[in-house]
Amino acid sequence: KFTVTAPEGYQVATVSVGDTVLTADADGYYTTEVSAPIAINVTFKMITKVSLELTSANLGLGSYNTSIKTVAVDGVDFEYLQLMKSTQYSNSIQMKSRDGYVSNVTPFSLSISQITLKAAKDLASAKVQVEMKKAEGEWVTIGTYVASDFVDNQVTIPVDLAENYLYVKVSSASGALYFTSITIECEKLCEHVVETWTPNNGTHTGTCSLCGETVTEDCTYQDGKCTVCGAAQPSHSITVEIANGRVTDLNGESLSATALHGTELSFKVAVDEGYVVDKVMVNGEPVDAVDGVYTVIIKGDTSIVVSTRDAATTVTVTWETFTSTSDAKDDISYTTAKGGSTTNPAIYDGEIRLYQINDGKSGGEITVTAGNGKTITAISIGSSMNTSVKYSYVNAEGVTVEKTVSLSKNGKIDLSDVNATSITFTCMGTSKSTRFYVNYLSVTYR
Repeated sequence: KFTVTAPEGYQVATVSVGDTVLTADADGYYTTEVSAPIAINVTFKMITKVSLELTSANLGLGSYNTSIKTVAVDGVDFEYLQLMKSTQYSNSIQMKSRDGYVSNVTPFSLSISQITLKAAKDLASAKVQVEMKKAEGEWVTIGTYVASDFVDNQVTIPVDLAENYLYVKVSSASGALYFTSITIECEKLCEHVVETWTPNNGTHTGTCSLCGETVTEDCTYQDGKCTVCGAAQPSHSITVEIANGRVTDLNGESLSATALHGTELSFKVAVDEGYVVDKVMVNGEPVDAVDGVYTVIIKGDTSIVVSTRDAATTVTVTWETFTSTSDAKDDISYTTAKGGSTTNPAIYDGEIRLYQINDGKSGGEITVTAGNGKTITAISIGSSMNTSVKYSYVNAEGVTVEKTVSLSKNGKIDLSDVNATSITFTCMGTSKSTRFYVNYLSVTYR
């Protein structure tokens, strides 16, 4: 009798003695008769995909496990915390709200690629929040799911494998949740090996000999040739369209009509008196300036279109529902932060939840910023919960403006004559009944 241990990142594929294939018993032992010298042949295969199905049976759940437990699947270890066997619904499990999690903890970590939730009963009005986390960093809300998202009491949530998420947390946004099973699928991104590349005007394509996937990469050039496929570095046309101004290189000269593939093109926009830049579009996509300089990588024929407007004209962007704790529209963006609150900002029912003070100084915060040299002239922000909010900004004269105001339920803070590039609103509520639930944001700028 003998056992076989696979190297890290691999699992046993086959074990044989001569022409006889051996199968391990329940304890992992292989058995063969020996009457003469023998050769044991072992092959291994890389672990590229593992599916972990969490049920009350395979975890042997009872009460909440308040210490970390581990379960192994196909050579991959998973840890889990705060799972419970439901006493109300047979053969179902619960994850303790906002505390429980499951994580792949094997050193060569596979990344989560899909989550399937199978509810033990109809969700009715309950809401399921799914959060994920990488090896380092904060929890990210993937989505909130209601009964209409479930088909036959089941929902499957695909996850971008390239994000490298390792942890998953399933919690209730409202009401108790009971699951027959929670299935977490993990995969390993293939480290592609391509033997033959086909050039394609700035990219090259080939078939991976390990997984069979078609791989396309950008060419990298040295001395006018791609270092991978050997193709010559192509040249692409540059066209410019602008009214009431001109587009120049960093020396103030007109842009060249051509540029080599893969090169970095930097340019500035100079507008006529009385005008400001409205938008800069490169091949139909907006581009932002950094310190007045726009930069793009040339990957084909490139069209630069600049629109301008009268400097006295203002523009207003509005959010009446929120799907992310950070977002951008045109030249205005907002970001959120935990600050000194109890919990990271989160999305619930189309609102941004900024939580109450926890450090004795301030709670969660939202910062609104104008980009591309624009200035915020007026702003309005609302909350569905009564709370106290501090706003702070530095105006065009360099003066810091700061004030704390009270907000009634569904009330708004309306500010005019702001003349600042950014402004921060901070929750100053001290209890769960005075959180800042942002349900409206309107920004006027020029």
